[in-house]
Amino acid sequence: MTALVPEIETRRLRLRALTRRDFEAEAAWFARPASARNGGPKAREAVWRVVAAMIGHWTLESVGFWAVERRDTRAYCGRVGVWNPEGWPEPELGWTFTDGADDLPGAEAEAILAARDWAWRERALGPLASLIRPTDGRARRLAADVGARMERGVKLPDAGLVEIHRHALPGDAPRPARHAMHSGEGRA
Repeated sequence: MTALVPEIETRRLRLRALTRRDFEAEAAWFARPASARNGGPKAREAVWRVVAAMIGHWTLESVGFWAVERRDTRAYCGRVGVWNPEGWPEPELGWTFTDGADDLPGAEAEAILAARDWAWRERALGPLASLIRPTDGRARRLAADVGARMERGVKLPDAGLVEIHRHALPGDAPRPARHAMHSGEGRA
């Protein structure tokens, strides 16, 4: 665990703080045509700004994105987490996966559910939304696989039209005390 970012382990994955090494993996991923499923390709400088914003979000909001790595090989698989950037309608459970876990069926859903459950248990956030481009069939299928249902469309200033997919609450767990997302209150 870093000062602000808790580490989460699932059966096959580790969710941990993003690092410089992950920026290199992200830059390599977003240089490839296959990254079109995640809004790429993107210039290295643009990827730097995104990763830096993801890291800084933990300080600003006490939530953010984790790097997702395989426990067996330590290979970087992408990122998953909760954020609420300026202009977003509400906190979002988001993800970007590379091809690092393509041979590990269900790994993406495993990471998403771990992040969702942590946000509920530790920050009392939920039911969360995922903002998905209508043309992103892979993300729409993944959202459905983890129990999210398309709720409505919304237009974002920099992203255009997106769909809000609402996630179910984890299990029948009692709702924990609400932690503030601002001003450093409620940090782990």
